[in-house]
Amino acid sequence: MTVGVTVGREGPGAARERLSTLTVSVPLPLFKRNALGIGQARSELSQVQIEREATGRDVRASVNALWLKLASLESRVRRLQDSMLPALADNQKLSIKSQRAGQIGLLELIVVNRQALDARRDLIDALADYHATRDALEAAAGVSLDSTVS
Repeated sequence: MTVGVTVGREGPGAARERLSTLTVSVPLPLFKRNALGIGQARSELSQVQIEREATGRDVRASVNALWLKLASLESRVRRLQDSMLPALADNQKLSIKSQRAGQIGLLELIVVNRQALDARRDLIDALADYHATRDALEAAAGVSLDSTVS
Protein backbone atom coordinates (compact mmCIF):
# COMPACT_ATOMS: atom_id res chain seq x y z
CA MET A 1 0.00 0.00 0.00
CA THR A 2 1.30 3.44 -0.91
CA VAL A 3 0.12 6.78 0.48
CA GLY A 4 1.05 10.11 -1.15
CA VAL A 5 0.41 13.77 -0.31
CA THR A 6 0.84 16.58 -2.87
CA VAL A 7 0.51 20.31 -2.27
CA GLY A 8 0.47 22.83 -5.11
CA ARG A 9 -1.19 25.86 -6.77
CA GLU A 10 -3.46 25.77 -9.71
CA GLY A 11 -5.17 28.28 -11.91
CA PRO A 12 -4.33 31.56 -13.81
CA GLY A 13 -1.90 34.01 -12.18
CA ALA A 14 -4.29 36.23 -10.12
CA ALA A 15 -6.82 33.52 -9.35
CA ARG A 16 -4.50 30.81 -8.18
CA GLU A 17 -5.80 28.42 -5.59
CA ARG A 18 -3.98 26.17 -3.22
CA LEU A 19 -4.55 22.53 -3.96
CA SER A 20 -3.82 19.59 -1.63
CA THR A 21 -4.06 16.06 -2.95
CA LEU A 22 -4.01 12.80 -1.00
CA THR A 23 -3.43 9.58 -2.96
CA VAL A 24 -3.78 6.01 -1.72
CA SER A 25 -2.62 3.09 -3.85
CA VAL A 26 -3.52 -0.54 -3.06
CA PRO A 27 -2.00 -3.27 -5.21
CA LEU A 28 -4.52 -5.86 -6.38
CA PRO A 29 -3.09 -9.33 -6.98
CA LEU A 30 -4.99 -9.96 -10.17
CA PHE A 31 -2.19 -11.83 -11.92
CA LYS A 32 -0.13 -12.87 -8.92
CA ARG A 33 -1.54 -16.11 -7.47
CA ASN A 34 0.92 -16.52 -4.54
CA ALA A 35 1.98 -19.95 -5.76
CA LEU A 36 4.94 -20.10 -3.38
CA GLY A 37 2.82 -19.49 -0.27
CA ILE A 38 0.16 -21.93 -1.40
CA GLY A 39 2.78 -24.60 -2.11
CA GLN A 40 4.34 -24.15 1.32
CA ALA A 41 0.95 -24.33 3.02
CA ARG A 42 0.04 -27.52 1.15
CA SER A 43 3.40 -29.06 2.01
CA GLU A 44 2.97 -28.20 5.70
CA LEU A 45 -0.58 -29.57 5.65
CA SER A 46 0.52 -32.89 4.15
CA GLN A 47 3.39 -33.13 6.66
CA VAL A 48 1.01 -32.55 9.58
CA GLN A 49 -1.41 -35.16 8.19
CA ILE A 50 1.42 -37.71 7.88
CA GLU A 51 2.57 -36.99 11.44
CA ARG A 52 -1.01 -37.31 12.73
CA GLU A 53 -1.46 -40.69 11.02
CA ALA A 54 1.89 -41.93 12.35
CA THR A 55 1.00 -40.80 15.86
CA GLY A 56 -2.35 -42.57 15.61
CA ARG A 57 -0.65 -45.81 14.55
CA ASP A 58 1.93 -45.47 17.33
CA VAL A 59 -0.76 -44.90 19.95
CA ARG A 60 -2.80 -47.90 18.77
CA ALA A 61 0.30 -50.13 18.80
CA SER A 62 1.28 -48.87 22.24
CA VAL A 63 -2.22 -49.46 23.64
CA ASN A 64 -2.30 -52.99 22.18
CA ALA A 65 1.14 -53.82 23.61
CA LEU A 66 0.22 -52.42 27.03
CA TRP A 67 -3.07 -54.33 26.99
CA LEU A 68 -1.29 -57.63 26.30
CA LYS A 69 1.29 -56.90 28.99
CA LEU A 70 -1.48 -56.04 31.46
CA ALA A 71 -3.30 -59.31 30.74
CA SER A 72 -0.07 -61.27 31.21
CA LEU A 73 0.69 -59.52 34.49
CA GLU A 74 -2.86 -60.07 35.70
CA SER A 75 -2.60 -63.82 35.11
CA ARG A 76 0.80 -63.87 36.85
CA VAL A 77 -0.60 -62.04 39.90
CA ARG A 78 -3.62 -64.36 40.05
CA ARG A 79 -1.38 -67.43 39.77
CA LEU A 80 0.84 -66.17 42.59
CA GLN A 81 -2.13 -65.26 44.79
CA ASP A 82 -4.18 -68.39 44.12
CA SER A 83 -1.63 -71.19 44.04
CA MET A 84 1.92 -70.21 44.96
CA LEU A 85 1.39 -68.22 48.16
CA PRO A 86 -1.12 -70.62 49.78
CA ALA A 87 1.09 -73.62 48.98
CA LEU A 88 4.17 -71.92 50.41
CA ALA A 89 2.23 -70.79 53.51
CA ASP A 90 1.11 -74.38 54.12
CA ASN A 91 4.67 -75.58 53.55
CA GLN A 92 5.92 -72.99 56.04
CA LYS A 93 3.39 -74.08 58.71
CA LEU A 94 4.27 -77.74 58.21
CA SER A 95 7.98 -76.93 58.38
CA ILE A 96 7.54 -75.08 61.68
CA LYS A 97 5.67 -78.09 63.12
CA SER A 98 8.34 -80.45 61.78
CA GLN A 99 11.13 -78.33 63.25
CA ARG A 100 9.41 -78.28 66.66
CA ALA A 101 9.01 -82.05 66.44
CA GLY A 102 12.69 -82.39 65.61
CA GLN A 103 12.18 -83.84 62.14
CA ILE A 104 14.00 -81.01 60.29
CA GLY A 105 16.77 -78.70 61.32
CA LEU A 106 16.94 -74.94 61.56
CA LEU A 107 18.66 -74.66 58.18
CA GLU A 108 15.76 -76.37 56.38
CA LEU A 109 13.28 -74.08 58.17
CA ILE A 110 15.27 -71.03 57.08
CA VAL A 111 15.20 -72.26 53.46
CA VAL A 112 11.41 -72.69 53.59
CA ASN A 113 10.98 -69.23 55.13
CA ARG A 114 13.24 -67.79 52.44
CA GLN A 115 11.09 -69.40 49.72
CA ALA A 116 7.95 -67.89 51.25
CA LEU A 117 9.56 -64.44 51.44
CA ASP A 118 10.76 -64.71 47.84
CA ALA A 119 7.23 -65.61 46.72
CA ARG A 120 5.79 -62.60 48.58
CA ARG A 121 8.43 -60.35 47.01
CA ASP A 122 7.58 -61.74 43.57
CA LEU A 123 3.90 -60.98 44.22
CA ILE A 124 4.71 -57.41 45.29
CA ASP A 125 6.89 -56.91 42.20
CA ALA A 126 4.17 -58.33 39.96
CA LEU A 127 1.56 -56.05 41.55
CA ALA A 128 3.83 -53.02 41.12
CA ASP A 129 4.38 -53.91 37.45
CA TYR A 130 0.65 -54.49 37.00
CA HIS A 131 -0.32 -51.11 38.43
CA ALA A 132 2.43 -49.25 36.53
CA THR A 133 1.31 -50.90 33.28
CA ARG A 134 -2.32 -50.14 34.07
CA ASP A 135 -1.50 -46.47 34.68
CA ALA A 136 0.48 -46.31 31.43
CA LEU A 137 -2.41 -47.95 29.55
CA GLU A 138 -4.94 -45.53 31.02
CA ALA A 139 -2.71 -42.60 30.03
CA ALA A 140 -2.16 -43.94 26.51
CA ALA A 141 -5.82 -44.84 25.92
CA GLY A 142 -7.23 -41.82 27.72
CA VAL A 143 -9.75 -43.88 29.68
CA SER A 144 -10.02 -45.21 33.22
CA LEU A 145 -10.03 -48.98 33.64
CA ASP A 146 -11.91 -50.88 36.32
CA SER A 147 -9.43 -52.55 38.63
CA THR A 148 -9.52 -56.34 38.53
CA VAL A 149 -6.41 -57.04 40.61
CA SER A 150 -5.58 -55.59 44.01
